[in-house]
Amino acid sequence: MFRLTTWVLGTLLSMVAVMVISHAASAAVTVPTKMNFQGRLTDSAGNVKANGLYNMKFRLFTVSSGGSAVWTETRETTNRVQVTNGLFSVQLGSVTPLSDSLFASGALYTEVELPTPATATCSTAACGSFTEGAMTPRNQMATSAYAFNSETLDGLDSSAFGQLGNSNTWTGNNIWTGTAQLFKNTSNSASAFKVQDASSLDVLAVNTTGSASAVTATAGVTTTISGPRALDVDSAATSTGTVMSLSVAGTERAMIRAVSNGDINLSGTGTGKMYLNTDGGSGGVQIGTTTLKNNLTVVGTAATCVLGNGTGATSCTSDERLKTGIQSYAAAQSLDNIMKLRPVNFEWKDQTSGNQGIKLGLIAQEVQDVLPQFVASVGDTGYLGVDYAALVTPLIGAVQRQEEKIQALQQAIDVNGNLVITNHIIGNPDTRGRLKIEAGETSVTYAFAHPYDKQPFVVASPEGKFAEYSVHASEKSLTIKLEAAVSEDRWFSYMVQE
Repeated sequence: MFRLTTWVLGTLLSMVAVMVISHAASAAVTVPTKMNFQGRLTDSAGNVKANGLYNMKFRLFTVSSGGSAVWTETRETTNRVQVTNGLFSVQLGSVTPLSDSLFASGALYTEVELPTPATATCSTAACGSFTEGAMTPRNQMATSAYAFNSETLDGLDSSAFGQLGNSNTWTGNNIWTGTAQLFKNTSNSASAFKVQDASSLDVLAVNTTGSASAVTATAGVTTTISGPRALDVDSAATSTGTVMSLSVAGTERAMIRAVSNGDINLSGTGTGKMYLNTDGGSGGVQIGTTTLKNNLTVVGTAATCVLGNGTGATSCTSDERLKTGIQSYAAAQSLDNIMKLRPVNFEWKDQTSGNQGIKLGLIAQEVQDVLPQFVASVGDTGYLGVDYAALVTPLIGAVQRQEEKIQALQQAIDVNGNLVITNHIIGNPDTRGRLKIEAGETSVTYAFAHPYDKQPFVVASPEGKFAEYSVHASEKSLTIKLEAAVSEDRWFSYMVQE
């Protein structure tokens, strides 16, 4: 058991620390973030501890008892505390830095702890364990007399000044209210406030005369505002109105440009909408071009698309002069591919404005399995999209292929109205019918009325009970065989395709 006694301003306390906060001679010099701490170490009988180096822990708390330490400095091994005749002096913050924020939270209390047992012969961190607990009571840090004036500036408290909070907003009572002004002109002026470049050219000007524009960025002068959020115009008002207006006249242009790897994001939140319009004028919105073509024109490196205005058509460039490697699309496969697609109706999970109700379309993953060239990722969203407009090409090919089949069927109809394919009337026993395997028999054979040019493909299925069977076909006949004889007649339906 041991005790720590220290002195502050000559008053003897059971555990008081003399703390001197070092400070700079002028504002231009960095303030050292260390504090002097002095004490006298004795055992429970009042005898000073032996001279030597001791392991110690120093802590700061915001409460007089309990709670969690807001700062801890452990001195052991090479950072132990020298005790001479029971006295020691250290600079707190030499091992664990003291931050400015520690002294902005109100009262602070110091706490000291030594290991059990505390010995001057220990040279490693493992010599003693800190099991006995810290010395009590904790000592509240005091303020020197002249430090009271640091709470004010010329007698004014911090609440009398505007203060910018961590979230870049005026917080608490430190806001501009009533008639308070950040800048005030004694008379209105066309140049009440100016920002100029190195050549004395106006980069930004504020006009308080009530005429013309309130804030003007001068044409011909390069204005650069840098930072993670260079310009933020925000309105919390619920009424309608224009938060920011950018207007140009004549042949002038307003330009918002992303350079290097920068992005331009035009978006709305909540139920807000983003509008690109010309207020009913004869102009339009052009993307990738400065040539006016229609209400909306989008120009890429390979194609240009023009969105109609209700009277003009929507179209994209498809000029032969812009293309190379032209080949006819495989119409023979188009019908098969289109038949593999599954039209669906669905509802979007996101039911915000414009997404409500039953929708019609395709599933991108299913289209990708059949026609992968018509599926692509949508930007950097990670989702797949279908190029519905491009599906027109295989749809046209499917219609052409279907028309070819219709014409072939029309040519196969004979004078009696029968559908004839390679001399076989569709619907007669040569192409479809029923065969019976009588009780006690294991097979039945049908001879074609008109032999086929090559071995046809035959599909057969039992009627009624399940049976194990096989089908054999040649150019002249088909045979259905059972694995074993049955005790009753068995019927089979069959179809023949060449």
